[in-house]
Amino acid sequence: MKREILLGTIWGIAFAFLLGLFLVTNARSFEAPRDEGDIDISISADSVKIVLEKDGEVKTIAVDRDGYVKTESGIMVENEILIEDGRIFIDGVELSEEELDRLSIDSEEEEAEIGLKFGRHDKRVIKRKRLATVYTDTNDDVVKFGDVVIEEDERINGDVVCIGGDARIYGEVRGDVVVLFGDIFLKEDSYVAGDVVAPLGSVYRDDGAVVDGDAVSVRKIGRKNHKASLGMGGRFNRVEGLTITPEIRYESKNGEYPTLKLETAYAFTLKRWEYAIRVNHEIGERWGPKFNGAMYQIVTSRDYWLIPWQAENSIAALLFKEDFLDYYWMRGFTGGGGLWYDDYLDLGFSYTGAKIETLEKTAEKALFGGKKKFRENWSTVLPDSAAILGMEGNLKEVGIGAIYDTRDDKYDATTGVLARLHMTRTLASDSADFDYSAVDAEVKWYHPLSSDQTIFARLRGGYSDDDLPLFRRYFIGGLGSLRGYEYKEFEGNRYILFNADYVWRFFESDFGAGLFFDIGKAGFYESGFESADFKSDVGLSFMVSDVIRFNLAQRLDDIDKSPVFSVRGKILF
Repeated sequence: MKREILLGTIWGIAFAFLLGLFLVTNARSFEAPRDEGDIDISISADSVKIVLEKDGEVKTIAVDRDGYVKTESGIMVENEILIEDGRIFIDGVELSEEELDRLSIDSEEEEAEIGLKFGRHDKRVIKRKRLATVYTDTNDDVVKFGDVVIEEDERINGDVVCIGGDARIYGEVRGDVVVLFGDIFLKEDSYVAGDVVAPLGSVYRDDGAVVDGDAVSVRKIGRKNHKASLGMGGRFNRVEGLTITPEIRYESKNGEYPTLKLETAYAFTLKRWEYAIRVNHEIGERWGPKFNGAMYQIVTSRDYWLIPWQAENSIAALLFKEDFLDYYWMRGFTGGGGLWYDDYLDLGFSYTGAKIETLEKTAEKALFGGKKKFRENWSTVLPDSAAILGMEGNLKEVGIGAIYDTRDDKYDATTGVLARLHMTRTLASDSADFDYSAVDAEVKWYHPLSSDQTIFARLRGGYSDDDLPLFRRYFIGGLGSLRGYEYKEFEGNRYILFNADYVWRFFESDFGAGLFFDIGKAGFYESGFESADFKSDVGLSFMVSDVIRFNLAQRLDDIDKSPVFSVRGKILF
């Protein structure tokens, strides 16, 4: 009885706290708009149309490339527009940065974006339907009448908009960079996740500056067309132990030659060398053929979808003897090819020929954890089961897939859709040991309700009519799936899973909270899947920026069981 009272009290306090914060932040988010001023700007390749609205007055003016002059104090357009000292005047109507309530910038030449690419991408190219829609009451955007400088150690999570000046970017901008009546200077080692546009000026780009979106009117500074880099990393898990991972990468800056990547690793407790030699190449500027290939002998896992950020699992294993992945050894090659066009849609095919081997736990020590022991590899199945005994063999597999991606960021998305479909089939031969086919699908949806509130949703599933080997079997439950249940509590050759998160930040700060809901089930074959019950949970979360998240999840089929507490290194799932 005391336990139920204690749990009820904890949940009641947490829910009341979140409800109070939700009401306060919602009241602030949906308060009546201020009676100040708005600017709507439409841009094309060689002209700009500005619409200013203030106190019921609406002023509109169009400017071409030769229709303005720079003065000592600012910008002047035939006595109709004057930009100086943090103010803009349009036909006598004045608006300062402090009075700006809303500024939106759209492209008159916007078209439906469709892209084709084949193969796997380390970093997504980012596109936005709108160049910029910024509000001066948020800390995420930089809006200025005059020059803008983003220093080397600065990270801007929104857009950078400069009117009547130049923008110099030394640091990182997660949104778009738009300059009207000026130029953009992208310095070495700067990074812009969105588009870079200066419709009446130029974009000057140093070698080493990275732009994931479109960069219009770019003038490159420097003559280096090739780049080679040497990196050093590491990881830790219960199968490999401490693993050092040096890496060499070569890329052609203008895409004339293939990108080459050599990854090596030595796992100290496993006592094996690992390597991967990868090559990929896109031919053409906006579309064309593409190919990729890799030779490798590596420790890998099918569970990376549960923890996409592998450093998170390494930290948990090294500090607390918590390793959430199951591993196997893979040696062979993979190759594929096809066509690519623009940035949103990936279609591809691949062939894999590899040797699969089982692995056992080799690491025993961690920095903390005391007498606690690592769980065995594949501990959710019996060690002498047919699944373990039938896991080793020669794999010959073909696959085709499609990816549609409109997210604004691959790792910290706040808007957009990601949809994936992948079909695999093994090939029969005298040397092939596996016989199966499978279909996997996933849709993720990110929708901002306001500057500090966002809805995230994911629908994921897999289907096969065959006896899948252990490394292809579907597991759900626990971290990254059904958060109120035990790790990998449910398995089968088919599954379905839905997750929904509603999160908000407190008063535009780095702190936030949210509510979440999970539901799903897994089973073997039609009879086992249909007879299995859907399992669901609800939970509360507390977040510190996009670095750490605390989850408290309660399963709904057995409320007598205690809530599951977890700590994640990223906000999403």
